[in-house]
Amino acid sequence: MHASRIPRLLVVDDEPICRRAVVDLAQACGLQCDSAADGLSGLALAQAERYDLLVLDWRMPGMTGSEMMLALRSDPAAASARSRMVLVTGELVDAELERNPGFDAVLAK
Repeated sequence: MHASRIPRLLVVDDEPICRRAVVDLAQACGLQCDSAADGLSGLALAQAERYDLLVLDWRMPGMTGSEMMLALRSDPAAASARSRMVLVTGELVDAELERNPGFDAVLAK
């Protein structure tokens, strides 16, 4: 019998409590999760590993979620270049963010 593949999620957020909450919820739903505390670390993981979904915080030191998404989308050799990406933010979501064509969704924390 062929076992189905477990979906993989990468959570990138500089706030430990937010990162842990998303990872715990996703794991409770049966997803395999990795996480990173900043955009540069998250980018390295997403370039090397294929994730089904990336949840990226908008504002992080070093590299924002938007910058990370753009780096991945512009690099066809990145393992997660075509993965679904969700931008999350604790700030007010404005129309410019909601129209960002590189993200599949924008969510408020």
